[in-house]
Amino acid sequence: MEHSANTAGGRILGAVVVQGRRRQVAGLEYAVCQQQKKPQEVIPMFWQAFMERIDEIPGRLEKSCTIGLYLYEPPFGPGQDFRYMAGVEVAGDEAVPLPEGMVTRTIEEADCVVVTYRGKAEDFGIVWDWFHGEWFPQQSEYDAVDHFEFERHDERYLGGDQEESVFEMYFPVKRRAASSGSGLPSFQ
Repeated sequence: MEHSANTAGGRILGAVVVQGRRRQVAGLEYAVCQQQKKPQEVIPMFWQAFMERIDEIPGRLEKSCTIGLYLYEPPFGPGQDFRYMAGVEVAGDEAVPLPEGMVTRTIEEADCVVVTYRGKAEDFGIVWDWFHGEWFPQQSEYDAVDHFEFERHDERYLGGDQEESVFEMYFPVKRRAASSGSGLPSFQ
């Protein structure tokens, strides 16, 4: 079904539900306390610190891909504190020692709504607004899984200050038991 809702000024390029796969991510993790600092101010600093150390991580699967992982404690809601990880996907089947101060996290297999966005990093918040305010309320097939979300940057990501940068945001969902499968908005 075509989705005709507002696409955030053309910055939302597409949204599709995909079968997610298990991922092992290694990197730096930080606690984000929103009462003290805005995420859009501190997360770029996390990335700068991480990118200075990215080559220290053994076993990277994709050299041009990074993952930004958001970890939430219930209850999920606007303005809550969270843990953020700037990292890369690594091979999960081998025990490789990590550099000092780095951690690994596992993203469990889950269906995800993948929202593709183009624009500057300072405007990333529109992705959450669009997903929670447009896509999610207009469908009846899925419930949100609110304990994590992640962003994936690949060779299309040109930098946080570039209007032509593209990234994907993964919102985990689970199919409702009584769903008929007909109420799913998507577009590309």
